Amino acid sequence: MSELVNDDINEASNLGIRGVPFFVFNQKYAISGPQPTHLFSEVLEKSWSEFSESDSDLKIIEEGDSCEIDGNC
Repeated sequence: MSELVNDDINEASNLGIRGVPFFVFNQKYAISGPQPTHLFSEVLEKSWSEFSESDSDLKIIEEGDSCEIDGNC
């Protein structure tokens, strides 16, 4: 697990991220710091639209088992 955390830290450093919160959407758009909810909505909608129109090999699983925030699965 610590290797995954270190990978995230290195990626953030390479992107020039110096603080939190910092969100990256579709490896293309970023939001730094606290921002209004309408900005998140706009970026999410734009990112989803571009992603869903792309030829990505990523498979989205929309059904099946899931876990709750407290870890109960």
